[in-house]
Amino acid sequence: MGIFSDTLEDNKERAGQFLQPMDQFESTPWVLQSPQLEKCTLCGRQLPKDDMPRHMYSHAGVSSYLIANNQIIRDVAYANKPLESLDICTLGQETARVELRINNELLWVDDIKGQYSFGDKFKNLRDGELVFKIVDFNGERLHRIYVGTQPLIRHSEIDQLAFKFLFLPLDMNSDPDYEQYRREASNLNLEPLEELYVNSFYDYALGYRILQCNRLQEGHLESALYGLSRFRTNFAVAGQRILALRMNCFNILRNCKSTSRFFLASLFFCQPFNTHHQITAVELIESEYGIYVDPLTINFLEAISAYYSASKEIFFGILTKLYDGVADHDTNNHAKLFILEARYWRRLGETKKARDNYEKLLTDPDLCHEARGFLYEK
Repeated sequence: MGIFSDTLEDNKERAGQFLQPMDQFESTPWVLQSPQLEKCTLCGRQLPKDDMPRHMYSHAGVSSYLIANNQIIRDVAYANKPLESLDICTLGQETARVELRINNELLWVDDIKGQYSFGDKFKNLRDGELVFKIVDFNGERLHRIYVGTQPLIRHSEIDQLAFKFLFLPLDMNSDPDYEQYRREASNLNLEPLEELYVNSFYDYALGYRILQCNRLQEGHLESALYGLSRFRTNFAVAGQRILALRMNCFNILRNCKSTSRFFLASLFFCQPFNTHHQITAVELIESEYGIYVDPLTINFLEAISAYYSASKEIFFGILTKLYDGVADHDTNNHAKLFILEARYWRRLGETKKARDNYEKLLTDPDLCHEARGFLYEK
């Protein structure tokens, strides 16, 4: 276990709270070939077939949707340029009451059944806040889209609370003080974006504490990744990368530069197999201040580093430790172990041993393409 902070690779960290633009929200698995597309039966989006189960999760328990630039907006979104499209749709025969405010001024109210398109009515809106209140049989929900300028959030104060009440206890394998964290955060009179930031760390800590207690966490880490992926603070980016490696959401690692502790993970999972890489990793050094990182993630980063620069004995020593620590039902982590071993044997020219591991990946949604390419393509 440890406390950890990663580096950021662009100039956005100067302000430290920037949301990701909408075109960077959703990740799709890295593939070696053009993926087969499938149309979502609920919202009509065209997505890679292997990514459809992950996408359908966004529809759980919801009967009406706000869709901007062809992406479902679950709560808060940021567009760094004018919106190209904006739609509201309801499922089946359901009707939703929709209210739209722009910069706190009521612009439009109507009852929607089916799909309503605003078309390009907002193409000239370069700066402002759109707030949609949608009321259907599931209750009332607010959706915000910030166009152009984003509001500032007090991320430093929230980071300090998360570090003190959530991450330090996790590092000591003890219960985080969730109530005190919530109480101290509420004293800040949080804005909507700040609430999302606070809740993301809450889910992060709760999910990892459940795992520490050897129980299955149910959606907390997924919710944490969804929330943290909106932000560009040091804590948020480190959390995104930790969770991305754990959940095999490798595309999130794609933009890691050589100064990041996740650079070799990015190179390994986001680039095709290469027999010639010999690279030394940036060492994962514990920090005095940062976000909690779990032992399994540390071990995987060590294994990836050993794949590129260590001896065969060291590499398989780390792999053995990982195999011993990964539960039988943990398909994501087993997939990473299989691809590490398959590529190592492949690099050494041990075709049969590589084949044995690639065969275990034929049903994996993210890594099956490389496995099929090795096993079946001439």
